[in-house]
Amino acid sequence: MKAANGKVISEISTGEKRTYLKLEDIPLFLENLFIVTEDQKFYDHAGVDLSGISRALLINSQNKTIEQGGSTITQQLARNVYLSHDRTYNRKLSELNYAYQIERKKSKPEIMELYLNAIYFSNGAYGIEAASQYYFSKPTGELTKAELAFLAAIPNNPEYYNPLKHFDATKKRQERMLEQMVANGALEQAKYEKLIKSTIKLDLSTPVDLHPDYVTSVHQELKNLVASSEGLDKSLQSTDVAIRKNAEAELDKKVKELLNSGVTIHTALDTKLQT
Repeated sequence: MKAANGKVISEISTGEKRTYLKLEDIPLFLENLFIVTEDQKFYDHAGVDLSGISRALLINSQNKTIEQGGSTITQQLARNVYLSHDRTYNRKLSELNYAYQIERKKSKPEIMELYLNAIYFSNGAYGIEAASQYYFSKPTGELTKAELAFLAAIPNNPEYYNPLKHFDATKKRQERMLEQMVANGALEQAKYEKLIKSTIKLDLSTPVDLHPDYVTSVHQELKNLVASSEGLDKSLQSTDVAIRKNAEAELDKKVKELLNSGVTIHTALDTKLQT
């Protein structure tokens, strides 16, 4: 939520942090890093890498488990946006279908943009900008390549590579990813050695919460606007308890969806007049 002068006065969170970033504002180094480590045929396939799936099926059949998915970036996008993370073959088939549909409707740059804004970076941070702001308290464009690679290590397994709990594991994966860049000719050896020696120092952000009374008032106004646009006003005023509770639950759901979308609320607050 921003004041009239553009200053952030509150960060309303429902447990998820999201800030959408255009692909042009995301460093190319990060895009290349994910392509090399996650989907080297990204710009060639139509959503599915058959060789990757065959390799995963072979390994899974040998181990009698579903350890590898062989998922392309498009499949991962489908999983993060439309599906669950259950490791079942039914979910995998749905993932393939969604990936095919995404490729039909979106360009590769659009898919990459959506992907970098949708993947989970642990601790409630979805997308690279939210992760950058949360872990380093600065925008993605100001991150060093070492910091970008460190964040890129998280989505593969957000729980295991949660840097607040397993910093060393995250750092080791960062180094492996950079090593893979070298092996694929995307990074010079000298730059690799410099990057892995770069110190990674987390600087966790704290939520902004200025002018709480005013913010509470605006939040209530937002709920009123959502209720009106969704046609819930009458149900919210109903004397029937069941109808009213259902309407309240639906309103809470719609407001949460709106806030989770990364919406910015611009207000008329004049901070100079506040004490």
